[in-house]
Amino acid sequence: MNLARFEAHKAALRDAYVGNECDTDEYREAQPSKGLDMLAHALALLASDADVDTQGTQTAKALVDLTARWLDVIEGGGCSVYEGCGELVPVLSLVFDILWTHGEHPYCSDEAELQEYLEQVVLDD
Repeated sequence: MNLARFEAHKAALRDAYVGNECDTDEYREAQPSKGLDMLAHALALLASDADVDTQGTQTAKALVDLTARWLDVIEGGGCSVYEGCGELVPVLSLVFDILWTHGEHPYCSDEAELQEYLEQVVLDD
């Protein structure tokens, strides 16, 4: 997907995605499995680059490090089903940026769908 025409809205689209995934109800119902699925997809995209350069390797390492912090909080337990919610924010922010670089949006599969999402969810707020 060509995301060039959406570049001015990239930060707002990222915020909408991360905000939705880390919203308390969505987080409680979908994590950690959904976050790990997104991590795997982002790492696969990085690995599929013809030349995994130093920047790609550093990005992958940063993503794994952020994910480890998130999982440490979840593993540490606690009484809340929302443990780790705040730690997931930087993970999904980086995942979003990796997907964006590869012409993908986590919720939308084509430009028309992304335009509709932008109008209904991001710009409507």
